[in-house]
Amino acid sequence: MIKVSVVCTTFRPGYIDIIAQSFATQTFSQDEWELILVDDFCEVRHKAVLEYLAGKIKNFKHIPPREKKEYSAGCMTVNTGIAHCRGELVYFSNNYLYPMPRCLERHWEIYTKYGPKVIIHGPLIDGIVASGRSVWRGMPAQPQEMIEGNRMVTVLSFCPPIPWSLKGGFDQMVPENFISVFKEPFIPPQFLSLLPDWRLGATLGQFIDTDLYENGSIHPWSWWWAGRNTSAPLEMLLEVNGFDESFDGGAGGADGDIGYRLMHIGGGDVWREDAVERTARTSRYLVDAQEPAFELIHPLKKRAILSETDRLGKIEEARAEKAIPNNYSLREERERILRGK
Repeated sequence: MIKVSVVCTTFRPGYIDIIAQSFATQTFSQDEWELILVDDFCEVRHKAVLEYLAGKIKNFKHIPPREKKEYSAGCMTVNTGIAHCRGELVYFSNNYLYPMPRCLERHWEIYTKYGPKVIIHGPLIDGIVASGRSVWRGMPAQPQEMIEGNRMVTVLSFCPPIPWSLKGGFDQMVPENFISVFKEPFIPPQFLSLLPDWRLGATLGQFIDTDLYENGSIHPWSWWWAGRNTSAPLEMLLEVNGFDESFDGGAGGADGDIGYRLMHIGGGDVWREDAVERTARTSRYLVDAQEPAFELIHPLKKRAILSETDRLGKIEEARAEKAIPNNYSLREERERILRGK
């Protein structure tokens, strides 16, 4: 029985090795989870990916998005993945994310104990955190190179990912880059204790259990960052009709939008941090401080540079226009796919 569906989207050459390596080592039984890999380059490297994942991951699909989008936020691509899910809980993973072995098991434990109306966020370990420094404690933004259009530009990043040597021509979708763009396999650093993730400082909220906290709000610094060690129940995702595809073709805001809608599913708009009882209509936002995921370098990006103020404004605009987004039913689309039609 499939309990957890992992939705991973990619528009990059390589990173298939990272996806396979990190999920093949999960402690959660492979009979109980599946990988839905939605790939912009599915038609080009489908055979190579199938051959590589065979024997490593038991249950997986390698599919293209319904439609390719040049710019982020990739909502249509993520919704394509959701429509193929069979699991009760959906774990979202960026292609450059390297979840530690107990991540899926930990998210399932939290969901079964505190669900069903719950969204979950776990810690990240990136270049700053792994070195023991934290921007939350005053570390300035670091320059990071990324490809925009046909040129390399430098942008400031408050959480530069763990550097790992890339091949020359890593941005080219050629056969030698179908599976990996790294010069050597990634080896996860080992820690005696988990160093603080600066994002958790803003998202932890109220202590409710060992290494588990509850956050009472969605705002720019406490978003449910879908794709970064996050999960949500499939039924909730279907109820809010997935990610708002009007964000595609623009720059950012989709995470905050769906996080808000998931938190207030069913119309529970009132939330108090000190509330002893919460209405059954209000979802819970739980933050794990136990099982981290690593973020690896990923310089090839779709255009998505937006200030936090502009991002929040974009969310407010989308929220005011339509509480339930998209011009089709994600639930009906999923039912059609599962029927094989």
